[in-house]
Amino acid sequence: MQGLMQDMVPLSSERHKDASISRDAGFSFSNKMTHVPVLLSELQSLSRDYATGFLQADDKIALVAVLGLQAEENLYVDQKGSWAVSYIPAMLRQYPFAALVDNQSEKSKAVLCVASGFEGLNNEGRGQPLFDAEGKPTKLTMSAREFVSQTSADAQRTESFARMLRDRDLLVPLKAILQGPEGETRGLEGLYVASKKAVDALSAEDLKTMQQSGALAAIHTHLASIANLQALANRIRKSEASVFDA
Repeated sequence: MQGLMQDMVPLSSERHKDASISRDAGFSFSNKMTHVPVLLSELQSLSRDYATGFLQADDKIALVAVLGLQAEENLYVDQKGSWAVSYIPAMLRQYPFAALVDNQSEKSKAVLCVASGFEGLNNEGRGQPLFDAEGKPTKLTMSAREFVSQTSADAQRTESFARMLRDRDLLVPLKAILQGPEGETRGLEGLYVASKKAVDALSAEDLKTMQQSGALAAIHTHLASIANLQALANRIRKSEASVFDA
């Protein structure tokens, strides 16, 4: 779950005064991502083309979209970095930027960071600059700061939602065997999904509270999205064939 947050460094006009961002490679950076963290606010948009679930790592739990059915597999991106469907998860659109909390300052605050390992980050002027000649943030940097601020706030809501489901014992492990277009099978383990049985067993008061907060609608949207796992399996041959199309 930490893949998109690796190698993040605070953005500064000194360190990155000559830096630019090139997106010529599209979403190739995600080609080995089997899951991507997603946000509550995009759950409805995601449900058309993605299966969603929950991943547990130590004490943390995250709402994710499933991108592949085996390790280091992303069935939504081709060799050229093009994405297969119209809606792209916010965390992928946000990359290589992110917000991290600066615990060394007197008041802990989130600072805009950039992934130092992103292949599109360069000092050769390819793409869009991060700072102008006077060291002021460019439109790209300002837009990134605004977008990251929005996703960070939503990420907190999403994490609270995921923790609530876990702490109420509303999540169960999902084990699925899926068949691809050529009859090949893939197993899916390690993912958790909401239990409709457990949700239906909640008290009327709890259901009302969850309905008022929007959590109940989110659960139903998530559950409906699980049907997209078979559509994902159907992408296996397309993805493997694309390697030879270049």
